[in-house]
Amino acid sequence: MKLLTNAFLTFGTLFFAACGENTTNTVAPDVNAVEINSSDIIMYSTDGNLSVRAFATYTDSAREDVTNFVDWASSNSSVASSSVGVISANANGGETNVIVNYSNFSDQMNVKVIKLTSINYSVIDTNYTSAAQDINVSGNFENNDANITMNDNITWLSDGNSTIQESDSSRISIIIGDQQALLYGVMFGAVFSCHPISKELLSISYSDVNVSDLENNQTIYIYGNYENNETNATLIHNILWTWDANSTIEEANSTAIALKIHNVPTTITATIFPGTDCAKDFNQTWQ
Repeated sequence: MKLLTNAFLTFGTLFFAACGENTTNTVAPDVNAVEINSSDIIMYSTDGNLSVRAFATYTDSAREDVTNFVDWASSNSSVASSSVGVISANANGGETNVIVNYSNFSDQMNVKVIKLTSINYSVIDTNYTSAAQDINVSGNFENNDANITMNDNITWLSDGNSTIQESDSSRISIIIGDQQALLYGVMFGAVFSCHPISKELLSISYSDVNVSDLENNQTIYIYGNYENNETNATLIHNILWTWDANSTIEEANSTAIALKIHNVPTTITATIFPGTDCAKDFNQTWQ
């Protein structure tokens, strides 16, 4: 019996030894490089998100999409950011480098965001106040590209004399009132542009003033002269009145001012859209 047991042990040893001799270990190839599948990017500040991919090359020449596994970074995220291959503009102009890191290898590309310099607005009928009208908008950029469709990063606000029904970056559906109206374009949290959508006021006319009548209130009637040869019309704009030391405006409304002249010459100023980039001054001097 002892001899038989030893025989089985010897057989088992030989069997497992033989199996061990035929076992092979598979070694995974190492990463040899990582790259972004795009050259440098130039994008408008009003572009939507742009997508790129990252690929790893291995020592066995295999290539794999590793977009979801690399570390994405931007050298200046205030200009543009990157996340899982998505590039987003964060400012109206500037440059940054998008960088990927993977298994001790890295690659980068330059991203230039082109600055929006002005906005074009289509014309609407400023006398039509009963329903919405569409304003189509496009952008002009610092590289002299003009009338470019804007896709993202701009939103629209209106003042109390108009109502935006719906909008996107390139179109605003708006109902205007019978008074002054302003449309604001907002980019990256700040007002970029204001656009008057009421009739354009060209000048203001005044009724006669007696410059010899000092220190007494005079009622001076005021009229607006608008585009399309509309003259001596009732002012539709809210006006901020200012004056020099030689006069005082005691009261004012849309049709008249109460003016007290202390001395001449004197100048008063009517400002429409005060406190905005659309502000415009109209000066009147009496000698």
